[in-house]
Amino acid sequence: MGIPGFNTWVRKQYPDAFVKLSPSEPVDHLYVDLACTLHVIIRKSTTEYQFHRRLHKRLDEYLEAFRPRKRLAVGGVWGRLLGLPQLTSAATTRLGLDVCLLAALASGNDYLPALQGISISGTEGRPGLWALHLDQYGSSVGQDCDQHLTEESGCPDRPLRIHRRRLAALLWRYYEQGRRLAAGETVSRTGVWMLGPEPQPIPPEPHLLDRRPPYDERRRGSPDIERYVEGLEWLVNMYYTGRVADYRFRYDVAAPTLLALVGGLAWGTPGARGASWSDESAPEGQANAKELDRNDTTSLVSGPLIPAACAVATLPMAARRHAARAVRHLMTDGDDSPLAHIFATCPTCVALCQNLQVANQRLREVRAQAAMPVDAYLEANSLEQEALAALAAAGRDFDQHVHDAHPYAPFPIGEIEAAVAAIPVGSYPAEERALAAFGKPLTLRYSREAAARDSRVTGVPSWWDPVSVFLKKEQPRLGRERITTRPPGGVVCEALGRGVLRRRPRTTRRVCASQLAGASVSLPRRPCIFSASMALRSHSALLRCFV
Repeated sequence: MGIPGFNTWVRKQYPDAFVKLSPSEPVDHLYVDLACTLHVIIRKSTTEYQFHRRLHKRLDEYLEAFRPRKRLAVGGVWGRLLGLPQLTSAATTRLGLDVCLLAALASGNDYLPALQGISISGTEGRPGLWALHLDQYGSSVGQDCDQHLTEESGCPDRPLRIHRRRLAALLWRYYEQGRRLAAGETVSRTGVWMLGPEPQPIPPEPHLLDRRPPYDERRRGSPDIERYVEGLEWLVNMYYTGRVADYRFRYDVAAPTLLALVGGLAWGTPGARGASWSDESAPEGQANAKELDRNDTTSLVSGPLIPAACAVATLPMAARRHAARAVRHLMTDGDDSPLAHIFATCPTCVALCQNLQVANQRLREVRAQAAMPVDAYLEANSLEQEALAALAAAGRDFDQHVHDAHPYAPFPIGEIEAAVAAIPVGSYPAEERALAAFGKPLTLRYSREAAARDSRVTGVPSWWDPVSVFLKKEQPRLGRERITTRPPGGVVCEALGRGVLRRRPRTTRRVCASQLAGASVSLPRRPCIFSASMALRSHSALLRCFV
């Protein structure tokens, strides 16, 4: 099927699967795999005439080489031949999305926290979530054969959604398994953690207990189950479509417990039927999270920030010289800046941080004296305890100040975007105006005229520099694939006009600059924003763009 070296590998691994035929000995039955035959013929043919000629020639070669005496079988029609591989590929893709979903639940990622007490790979004597899911997936027949954790939603922006009933059943099965193990002779710590906090929990170490601030719901934030499920759907659709539909999504509160998530998925309530008080004793509820404005989603804007606003949102005040000159006045704590409350510095925080630095320096000096003789070591040991106590006290004071004076508030993305948008584009220098807006969409296409022209030109186009840097960095991870750091001939990088995409050729690949952010590509008279690392994910993607 066009895989380089596949037949050679199969012959080496399974030599008994191939039988040498004598040219003079005919066969009784001959089966022609039309899918493989058409795949090779279509790949080598450029016109309809060549296709028919090559196809008949290949079939004649089959009959002349094998000379079937009784039966000649052809592998069905073209549509049916591709039906099974397409279904298999779709099922594999859905299983891959299930892996991503379960991995996010078990381990978390940069967007969502993990659930406590679950494992995707399992432990000794206990299967994990993935093994349970495969067991249910492989044992289903008939109408229940579709056991994927996602289903089609009908929405073009988010084509998939979580199948709540199946995910709740899988998590409940995992929970029941842990409870049975925890109640047996061999107690599983994972099962005990899933059952919730113990009536008499083991106290932590004294120095950790001293630094722990008092529990406050406004500090930690109660979990939001619906928002967490929405985050799972956002993550799955991002992996499925390869693009981000909402750049403003965030989930910055605590993760729900296992039983709370099961109850929310199955019945829409933060708890499971039949669960005891200790099983759902963690703080839950969406009302408190909305009251604290932790997951406020009232903003209708879902696109990314322009490069100038990204610099204001990420750079500290001390590094404002790296931002665009037109927005540097916003990155101050003066009264003339509308974003002064973001960059304001608390004098109490500064003083407490200095106390922490002094305590850490004192602790390092005391530990350096421990390398002396025995008498000095004993004296340094007592001083080390005093230094540890002073450091714990300084840390406790700092945590208490942050807890009392600086309650949680979501990062004001909307204010930063509005403040940067209020600055006219004419205020930017000419060389920085590309940071004030996204560039026009680009297209990469192959042109025979450009190939002939590139064969006579020895220079390298400017847009190839970020692509070359990406390939050099990714080359060790691409195995045996041969990579060239020279641009292939015939590639044209140009801005798209209105209506061009309606009749674009098959080999065209569109790179939308409004969804990318990264290096700047200098095109003649058309500065644009382009990211080679996002547009060219791998060497195969590069070949698809250039062939």
